[in-house]
Amino acid sequence: MPILKNVISSKQRIKRFITGAPEMVRQTEEIYRAVLGFYLNVIHDNLDKLPEWDRNSGTRALEKLTVRTEPRTNRKTGEKFGGNPNPPYPIDSVWPKFPAYLRRAIIAKAIGMAKSWYANYQRWLKKKARMEERNQRRIAAGKKPIPFDKHPPKYPTAGNVGITFYKGDFKNLSLKNNTIQLKVWSGSDWRFITVEVEPTSHSRKLHLDDSWEMTVPSIYEKEGIFYLVTAFEKKSNVIKFADYYLSKKPKVLAVDLNLGRKNRAVCALVGKDGTVHKVRHIGLAACNTTDVHHLLGLIARDVSGLGIVPKGHRPCKKLWRKVHAVNDNYAHHLSKQLVDLAVEWGARVIAFENLKRFKPDKDKHGSARMRQRIGYWLHRRVIKYTIYKAKVRGILIALIPPKDTSNRCSLCGLLDTSRDGNILKCKNCGTVHNSHINAAINIGVAWFTREEKRLQQKAT
Repeated sequence: MPILKNVISSKQRIKRFITGAPEMVRQTEEIYRAVLGFYLNVIHDNLDKLPEWDRNSGTRALEKLTVRTEPRTNRKTGEKFGGNPNPPYPIDSVWPKFPAYLRRAIIAKAIGMAKSWYANYQRWLKKKARMEERNQRRIAAGKKPIPFDKHPPKYPTAGNVGITFYKGDFKNLSLKNNTIQLKVWSGSDWRFITVEVEPTSHSRKLHLDDSWEMTVPSIYEKEGIFYLVTAFEKKSNVIKFADYYLSKKPKVLAVDLNLGRKNRAVCALVGKDGTVHKVRHIGLAACNTTDVHHLLGLIARDVSGLGIVPKGHRPCKKLWRKVHAVNDNYAHHLSKQLVDLAVEWGARVIAFENLKRFKPDKDKHGSARMRQRIGYWLHRRVIKYTIYKAKVRGILIALIPPKDTSNRCSLCGLLDTSRDGNILKCKNCGTVHNSHINAAINIGVAWFTREEKRLQQKAT
């Protein structure tokens, strides 16, 4: 479960077309990529030091390797000290008077790209070592070795990386006039220019109030068109799980997701004493999964005659893209309704079952296995979208272990039950439950039980 602090931030990214001064932006982009490639080469020459670097220590080390500084003079003795007059890779010999803020932004970008490559390379080495060990066992058993055909990750290059402007390289963003001042290369010097931007159809729909603060803008080019992407951040005060548990009359919105069924989600508002205040079934007629089943049928029809698909070949790309689009639309709609319901009912916590590690049953094949795969994928996607939508509203997300939530009687707490479709009957107390409502109630009760155990462990 993610660790949430008292103050969490939410981000929105707005993309706009750049309509003014594109030539200066293009020149700046070329210099940015050239300097980025320069620092990537410097890091490549010092790969033995890369694992020890973080953003701060790596920036200091690379500046010592590339930035020339004159030594200072002691006023009393006249002796010179400090400075870095002869760096091994002097950047000023190629790009004199390069802005310090932009240089540090490029260094941070280069370190991040090199770190990512290094992590992937280490994973590739581990996979290769495991395959070699496996092949040794196969050879000892008289079997043929399995060829390891995965290539190592390539060291990154500047390529099509966009420009990121940090503090000191931009100012005076005006959302009303659609202008921003950026420090760019004018052909002879670095200076601030006013760049005109045009809102996209997506950015026109967003309404940012004064509580949103801009972090860093970035520019990237696609098919000859430059886009300015501005990131806005909003900080929200969120109560801790323990503090909310100890508050007056805490309530949890417990959700049992039934993906692929008529009622997409069953929600129960559960109190600390196990009282069920409200229950609601959420169905989304606009996001009917019949479309997904129809698309999966078309995919199965097209793939059935292919036989063994060659490695690297992905049939039915357009149909699979439609499946993901429909499921993504469904997850967005459902997550928004869940957050709105939590606000309406006054719940500060939304609890789900944690099905992150669940996989389709091995004994299921064909369409049954595919439906189960889609269901688990949707479950994780709904939770992911609910987390970031709830953060803005100051709501926490809890993931509860799914053990016995569907089979336990929510009234007496025993597992002596029998299920027939959506009907769950308890053999101990004789209560007849709706199985989905019963599961949602158990999820809410499980959250309170877990928080109580945590408080008891802290007290001891």
